[in-house]
Amino acid sequence: MAMSQLAALPSAVALSDAHHQNNELSDALAALQAKQDELLAVTACLERTNEQVEALNVRLNEKASALVSADRRKDEFLSILSHELRGPLSAVAMAAQLLEKGRDYGVDQGSQGVKLGQLITRQSGPMSRLVEDLLDVSRVSRGLVSLNRTAIDMRDVVGAAVEQHAPAASAKGHAVVQHVP
Repeated sequence: MAMSQLAALPSAVALSDAHHQNNELSDALAALQAKQDELLAVTACLERTNEQVEALNVRLNEKASALVSADRRKDEFLSILSHELRGPLSAVAMAAQLLEKGRDYGVDQGSQGVKLGQLITRQSGPMSRLVEDLLDVSRVSRGLVSLNRTAIDMRDVVGAAVEQHAPAASAKGHAVVQHVP
């Protein structure tokens, strides 16, 4: 029976092959363990990076909210400013017109009052347009005015501008020539 048991034992070659395969499996297992450790380190690094990104997103959202709030306050300020400026400018323009009309009541055209009225009228005109523009910007930014964009023929725009300014140009001895394709 000892002989039969001996015959049943694996040969030295088979044992050597099994030992060699066991070593290969051990090496593969060690390599997998090293890769797993490497992946765990990369995962930890990614988690830290993700936390940093989340913190940055929170800060960006806070800054975006602050910018929206600041923009709203700016729009409110422009609206209040333009409304507050509109009243005094209207009074100034009316007073200037009354000073200018002094000539209609027999006041000399060269009088100081008439000249001051003309000066005030000239200076208050651009300011009034600026205030009106501020009001328009305020209305647009608050959504009270909607803009409809449409294609226009620029020849019509140029023609209207030339027509509007032609009398002033003629009065000063200028000729306006229009060349539109």
